[in-house]
Amino acid sequence: MLVNKKYRVRQEKDGGFLNDTESGSTFVANESALVILDFLNSQHSKEEVIAHLSNIYPDEIEQNEKEINEFIEDAIANGFLVNA
Repeated sequence: MLVNKKYRVRQEKDGGFLNDTESGSTFVANESALVILDFLNSQHSKEEVIAHLSNIYPDEIEQNEKEINEFIEDAIANGFLVNA
């Protein structure tokens, strides 16, 4: 999966933004969302994303997997992610 080309990702200190270059809309993204988008955009698998975030948040492995799956589903549904 890749970040839709119409979006530009801008990282800030504690998160970032997805800017829709066509409509001018801006969406806020937390640090975890940016990690997920970056990994997927770099051709890493969903499993690699889950493993990486589970290393950062080891006490929440099951919750991480659930939330990552939900985020990816929402990102696809909202057009932020597209199939490569």
